[in-house]
Amino acid sequence: MNNRINVFLQCSAITACLLGATSSYADIRTASKIYNNPASAVKVTRCQGDQYCNAFYGLSKEWQIIPKNYKLSGYNLRSFIAENDGYGLNRGFSPPYKKHASEILDAGDVTFNENARNDADRLVFVKGLAVLQYLEHQK
Repeated sequence: MNNRINVFLQCSAITACLLGATSSYADIRTASKIYNNPASAVKVTRCQGDQYCNAFYGLSKEWQIIPKNYKLSGYNLRSFIAENDGYGLNRGFSPPYKKHASEILDAGDVTFNENARNDADRLVFVKGLAVLQYLEHQK
């Protein structure tokens, strides 16, 4: 009987870990929803009611949708995030232009780059821009 309980508990623990890992991981559907409908993004105090800023922040939280070896014009997109290199990412590629992308980028640039309070804000900018670039270049 103890053996069965032990096996059941082990299986339950493994299942819980797997479900927890999948539910906490970034989701392409969430990113696409925010990208296509900026008003659907969760409101962030820092954005002061600007739906495009909220969308930028929401997209930055989905940065893990970018595959680890995804290259944009020969550059690993995640390397810009690892190096917190918003300048290189912003200047190295043409700006996103599809749908609401330019409005989202402009709002994110003002709040999290030009008016950045610290490196964490700049990292939000890099992550958001990387996700925008990734979504723009999806086929």
